This record gives sequence, C-alpha cells and structure tokens, in this order.
Amino acid sequence: MKIQPRNAFEIRTAFANNDLDDVIIGDSPAAQSLRQMAALAATSDSPMLITGPYGSDKLCIARAIHSASNRANKPFVRINCSTEINGSNFADQSLKTSQNSTLFLDDADEMPVDVQMLIWQLIFNQQPCELSNQNAPSRNIRVIAATSHCLATKVKEGHFRSDLYNRLSLMTLPIASLQKRRVDVEAMINHYLLAYEPAQRFTIDWAARQELRAHNWPGNVRELRHLVARACIFYPGQNIGSQGIKALLAMNNPARSVVKRIPAKELPVSLGNNFNLKTYLREEEARYVQSALAKANGIIQHAADMTGMKRTTFVEKMRK
Repeated sequence: MKIQPRNAFEIRTAFANNDLDDVIIGDSPAAQSLRQMAALAATSDSPMLITGPYGSDKLCIARAIHSASNRANKPFVRINCSTEINGSNFADQSLKTSQNSTLFLDDADEMPVDVQMLIWQLIFNQQPCELSNQNAPSRNIRVIAATSHCLATKVKEGHFRSDLYNRLSLMTLPIASLQKRRVDVEAMINHYLLAYEPAQRFTIDWAARQELRAHNWPGNVRELRHLVARACIFYPGQNIGSQGIKALLAMNNPARSVVKRIPAKELPVSLGNNFNLKTYLREEEARYVQSALAKANGIIQHAADMTGMKRTTFVEKMRK
C-alpha cells in the first residue's frame, strides 16, 4: 500500500522563527538545561534520541534543532513510525527526499523491524542497504528519533534492535514533563499569546495562577497550548479568574469513560441460544469508539484519552 506524504511522511522547511528560544520557553533549571543541550545537538551531525512524555514538544524541538543546524536550508522529513509503514515504503519514498537533510523518526518505539534494519544501515554506512554498492550515491542524513517510551525496555523485550538503540542513545535529549517545570507555565502562556491578535489576548489573576501551578498537566505542553487557544476564544480581552481557569482545564481533560459493574439482573441483553458474546462486545466497542469521537469533535487524540487507549490502539479500533 502506498503511503501518501500528508499521512506518514511530512516534509517541512526551516522558518526563521522556528528556533530554540521560540520552542523551549522559561527560566526553570529544566528549561535552561534543555536549551543548552539542544543548542549543542544542533552543532552535531550525530544521530540522536529525544525522549519525553506525550505532548512534550519532541517534534517541535527536533525541528528547532534542524533549523539551528547547518542543514537548515535542507528538508526536515518526518516519519511517523506508528502508521502503517514497512521497509519498502521507507526505502522508496523517505530516503529519496531526505538527501543531505534531517530524518525525524516519531514514535520510534513502534518502528517495524525491517525499518529498524534500514535505519541502522543508514546510520552505519550513510546509505540504505538496498544501495550499498560501489555505484550508489553517498548520503549525508542526520537521524533524530523520538519516543515517549523506554527504548531500553523495548530492547530487553526483543522489540527493538540493540545495535540501533546503541547508535541513537549516544546523544540523548531528555525532556522533562510540564509537571516538573510548572514555574515556566506563565512565561509559556505569555509567549503563546504573541501568536494571537491583541484583541484576543487575555490576562490571568493571582488565583488563576495558583490553579495553573497546582495543575498536573497530564497533556504537557500540548495541553497548555490548547488551553491558551480556548481562552482566546472564550475570554478574549478579559482577566480570567480561578473559576475560568478551572473550566478551561476541564475542557482540556474530559473525564474518562467509566463502566459500572452491572448486576446480573440488570444486564442490557438477554442471554440465550442466539446470544454471541464476541459479537456483542465488538458492537459495544464500536459504539464506544463512535461516541468518543463525537464527544471529542473528531479529534482522535482526545477521543483516545477519553477511552483510556493509546492513539495507535484507538486508530486500529476505528479501522476495524
């Protein structure tokens, strides 16, 4: 199956404002350390691994590193490893477009084994194994991988090549969760507001600041960006108080679906010769998926969060 570029392969060119100071905001020790490490990473061509929880801006930081490097005028090619991709698709499409550029492997923990082999070969020889002959053109590709999971554990479980992990982990950039750098939240909000018209911007009072500092930020930076966007819609030009912030945070974190234990006498179906539990559960699952999508206005990540599934698992349920 041919993968469309809009889907698995995203090519981005560098923009002047896509630098490290625009992506890593704040004066906390974690933010300062991350900026310094990212700046050093931009001076290198070595493969690297970016780790951090979901929503922690791994993609944006990788783009900023690319923009700050000597490859800034070359393509930034993103491959989402959680989509349906195999070695053939990878070799035929991505490598042809990533000559002398940066190749970003998102969700690297879900990379198929055949693609892992190609990536290792690319790093080791700077050319894919299909082209490893004397007439093959030389390649100069910077590989940056990102994951929200522990790749070392994946190696122990036999799901990730140890030789590839060793190559990638030589330069590792860990991103702290927003919960561990909540002191930066206010500075981040002020920075994100610059992208909006003055009439849309809001302010927050002291009580609202305390709510933001007490929040756990399970969605990390992505959740904060969504909060700013919603606040500009619901509270343009206003000073937001504690109740307003609580309402916005509730929009960001819809309650997960809870299934109550149903006594036998309250079963919604009749058990009999024509009853098939497997079919019934499949139909119920489909209804939950459709309901979550409707409540999340079609946003897959939000729907997956509501049902307690990983995004990739939820997408697979949708396909079924």
